Amino acid sequence: MKDSWKSHKHWLNVVLSISCLAWLSSQMQWSQVKAIWSTLSWWHFSAALSVPLFMSIVHVWRWQAATAFVGETITFNLGFRLVYIGYLFNQLLPSSFGGDVIRTWAMRKEGYTWPVSLGSVLLDRIVGLFTLTGLYVLLYPLIRHWLLLSALDWVWGVLALSWLGLITVVMTRSWWRKWVTGIAQGRLDWLHKLELPGTQLFLALTCGCVVHFGIGLSFYILASGLSIPLPLITALVLFPLINLITMVPLSFAGWGVREGVMMFALPHIGILPEQAFALSVSYGVVLTISALPGVLVWWFAPTERLKTKISS
Repeated sequence: MKDSWKSHKHWLNVVLSISCLAWLSSQMQWSQVKAIWSTLSWWHFSAALSVPLFMSIVHVWRWQAATAFVGETITFNLGFRLVYIGYLFNQLLPSSFGGDVIRTWAMRKEGYTWPVSLGSVLLDRIVGLFTLTGLYVLLYPLIRHWLLLSALDWVWGVLALSWLGLITVVMTRSWWRKWVTGIAQGRLDWLHKLELPGTQLFLALTCGCVVHFGIGLSFYILASGLSIPLPLITALVLFPLINLITMVPLSFAGWGVREGVMMFALPHIGILPEQAFALSVSYGVVLTISALPGVLVWWFAPTERLKTKISS
């Protein structure tokens, strides 16, 4: 019954993505979209594609630092392979959290305990959210006067409070982790090992910032190739936030949701809906292609047991 529901939900996400794309397509003039796409050179597309490929290396470094927080280590070779397997499943499952689940499972099959596997991936995700929130809180005031969307002020306020809350949680961890692990009755033992060594913390936060800047840079390069007037600072601030919204598991790999959000938000900074749609689809293609090396990594999976277990 449970497996049947998961299968139906997966296909529901696919149908939702197709429906959203079909409806959004009906609201545009396709002659303009084709004209916009015709301006994209292979040089710009290749440059935009190279960014997520490089960001995968930075992501591995961030994950290695997050793993050190729970008192374990993961080699770059293994981390790189598992990150790309996660990227592959991000494109096959409703949201990027599906890739996190696969990474957690894969770590377990490599001999790590469940608490360490779950803890390292969860901390990797938390570092990503923390740096994204921090960058938005710090940089949004620089672009606020360019925007015509007052709702972003509310978003900024909520994220600022969330950021301060996360800092408070980190600073008071010596108190609350004993209480939480006591309630969890040993299921979260990795919290007792949770430490934040200065070097690893700096590495994790730096890599987190670089990954988010990479998302904005990829959008900026594509926008330049499509002759869309998008300032670099706006791309660096807005597009990681848009990418975060697509993580909501309502569609297939973010398709449809990403286009809808961009077609709603970008006209407020002077970008036409047709330009927003062309930019969003181009970025989706970049993400899909950049995840294809995961197929090779999957073929040469770390262990046959891992490949068999996930396939089942």
